[in-house]
Amino acid sequence: MPWFSEYSLIRLFQQFVQKHTKQFLLYLISGCASVFLDFGSYFLLITLTVHYVTANIIGNALGFLGAFFFHKYFVFKRYDRHINHFARYCLLTLFNIAIQTLLLIIFVEWFDMDHRSAKLASWIISTIGNFFFYKFLVYV
Repeated sequence: MPWFSEYSLIRLFQQFVQKHTKQFLLYLISGCASVFLDFGSYFLLITLTVHYVTANIIGNALGFLGAFFFHKYFVFKRYDRHINHFARYCLLTLFNIAIQTLLLIIFVEWFDMDHRSAKLASWIISTIGNFFFYKFLVYV
């Protein structure tokens, strides 16, 4: 049976999914923790009468840094090259903002999606894609 047969491709896909499922679940858990850190700190600061713009900036920064450290140490278990990984993480974040914005525009303008649904769809696509970018480009 040649390497490119349908059976071979299905088997390769199954092996790939099995190999990365646990790590992808850890990635999703760390992402939820980062969102909790972002929103939790925002609402805590609001309760402490910090101005909402300041609270938002601090919350976003904590969520961003939390995601970096959760992914680095908890998901991908990389304990070296801190500056290199952080620089790549920042670049990927900027790239991600551009891609999400582009997808948002495409979904709303070309496919007439509601902007809320388009935002969710672009976020889901980028979240799944980011796992592989983090795994193979950032934390290498």
